[in-house]
Amino acid sequence: MPTVLHQLPPYDFLPSLSPFCLKVHVALRLKGMAFTTRDTLFAKTVNPRGKLPYLVLDGEGHEDSSHILRVLDAKVRDGPKLFPGGGDVELLEDWADESLYWFGVYAKFEDPEGWQRLAPHFRRMFPAPLRLLGPTVGRRQTRAKLKAHGLTTRAPALVKAEFERHLDALEQRLDGRRFLTGDALTAADVGVSAMLAQLHPRVAPWWAARLDERKRLKALVEDVMRAAGVGVSAA
Repeated sequence: MPTVLHQLPPYDFLPSLSPFCLKVHVALRLKGMAFTTRDTLFAKTVNPRGKLPYLVLDGEGHEDSSHILRVLDAKVRDGPKLFPGGGDVELLEDWADESLYWFGVYAKFEDPEGWQRLAPHFRRMFPAPLRLLGPTVGRRQTRAKLKAHGLTTRAPALVKAEFERHLDALEQRLDGRRFLTGDALTAADVGVSAMLAQLHPRVAPWWAARLDERKRLKALVEDVMRAAGVGVSAA
């Protein structure tokens, strides 16, 4: 049976607007799997729980990017072992999902420059009858989630300073290492790279420039994306 990844639509230079969908896309490529993608803004049309990505593998549906990576480890022998065992991989992969992710959301939907650049791409994802109001409603819903998370309760300067501290911690961790947890690529590298790859200079120039300043971290993101056949370097 064909392997199908249901995901949020691509935009311009990345396979999906969602870094979680990108994370699964990258993992499938690294595992050497043949798969097709089906794009939707309406998750409940493919998954009653309303979650994307949603991977259909061997006729069975799987949700949640972290769970999907574990399923791939269990079912596919080729490619890197994404969860080889060890707390650092688990902690970093989860931290990327639960913390680092929100800075990308902030950069695209809250930061005025990011939204101005993202909006045209976002609008084209909607069916024609929804293009007038869909992006506005989508942004409002996303900003409500950011507020509930707590990121937008802080001054923008504090949010940016915290983001840079996270980048510094990752950069320092890569001192003397090729990957975040040693010499082998793991889910930690895939997760962190997927969250940072969305901060492209055409959408989030300030945020992308901060990543560019951390040379080891920037190289990691590019290496992971390149290994998966995903280009992220176009200016």
